[in-house]
Amino acid sequence: MDDDPAPGSLVGVDLGLRTGVAVYAPDGAGVVRLRRYSSTHLGSRATLKRAAPRMLQEAAPIAGVVVEGDRAMGEIWAKAARRLGATTTEVSPERWRAVLLWPRDRTPSATAKAAAKDRAVQVIEWSRAAGGPDVPPAPKGPLRSDTADAIMIGLWGVVDRGWVTPADLPFPVPGR
Repeated sequence: MDDDPAPGSLVGVDLGLRTGVAVYAPDGAGVVRLRRYSSTHLGSRATLKRAAPRMLQEAAPIAGVVVEGDRAMGEIWAKAARRLGATTTEVSPERWRAVLLWPRDRTPSATAKAAAKDRAVQVIEWSRAAGGPDVPPAPKGPLRSDTADAIMIGLWGVVDRGWVTPADLPFPVPGR
């Protein structure tokens, strides 16, 4: 982790009407881990416009939002993030997978989705092992792919910002 503590939370979002959201934040000692994750069926863009600001406010203070998917939906999240003084970064699946998944796990799409689900469960367990009042709940069954992707998108974001180093991750990654 960087010497400077994370200035707030980072929210990873897998965009869609079925939206996955993952919140990473530091604990009292400055250790950044996954704190919350969810999957929500928003149903329409109008519902998303109302829900995105509320969902981000629940994670405040926010330093950044990382989104993957539909650009129009991404702009809704970016607008909500700007209102809270946070930056938004768009990331492609290819970009975060190149950092967090081995080449053999990146294609085809079904293989990449399965690998992301496996890694996301490891991230949940790793975050729960850190203890404290803000540990994420254990999954109640298999993770949805949008939730797993949001966890991985957020993980890419905290690694990209230097809040977590690849050596600190609960699984080996390319280049480590």
